[in-house]
Amino acid sequence: ANGEEAKDPAKGPASDSKMIVFGVSFTTTKEAFREYFSQYGEMLECELMFNREGKSRGFGFVLFADEDTNTRILDMQGQHSLDGRTLDIKRRDSSK
Repeated sequence: ANGEEAKDPAKGPASDSKMIVFGVSFTTTKEAFREYFSQYGEMLECELMFNREGKSRGFGFVLFADEDTNTRILDMQGQHSLDGRTLDIKRRDSSK
């Protein structure tokens, strides 16, 4: 109510909207991963996972501020590719 809120919280992401991105090339940098997904909208989370040696584990997580964007990313399954690899994107809570 203080004018600071950019969006109606009801339009924010659902609690189970975080997506896991599989099939990421081991050569993809976290910057490239973020840059790829940032074209779709404002992200709350964007993390490419690395092991202790700093090597990519081939997957990451993304969560967009707008729930419609999260849904659109999933609806584009098979159309996402980065560094020559097709990305496999699923909701982290895959029971749905």
